[in-house]
Amino acid sequence: MSILGSKGNANAQDKKAVMPRPPMPPAPRPPEAAPFDPRNMPPAVREWASAQAALWDENERLKVEIRELKNQLEVAQRMIEDKDRAITFERNRVAESDRWKEVCQRYAVEINKGLKDGLALIEHAQASAMDLARQRPVDKLEKAVAEAVETARQDIDGEQRFDG
Repeated sequence: MSILGSKGNANAQDKKAVMPRPPMPPAPRPPEAAPFDPRNMPPAVREWASAQAALWDENERLKVEIRELKNQLEVAQRMIEDKDRAITFERNRVAESDRWKEVCQRYAVEINKGLKDGLALIEHAQASAMDLARQRPVDKLEKAVAEAVETARQDIDGEQRFDG
């Protein structure tokens, strides 16, 4: 600025002309969006969309498979429960059978002991009868005693086979 301009006398050069600004034109309208057309998508977006669709399809397939597996699990659990009940029943039957087997074995042992005692008595009776027979002949008595002893021995031998 010049010295003159500082005192209030302004040169036309020094003065800036303030001109009014012209009005701004309105902003252009964005173009209207075209309807969605998957063919106009970029390839990366198409790949992503197809991957998402595949995930949804897989998800639905897995939901169906999970339902089927849950049903199969319920059926298998019911079968296991039925088998457990059957096994428990059979175990009880076997235990009862074992108890009866023990009772029968004790009874068989008692019978065997009684037969052995009876055989000993019969043998003693035969010995006594033989002594009497030597003193006087009694063929019929000796024959009857021998048959009784033989029958008792056969019964004892048969019982011993079952004792094992």
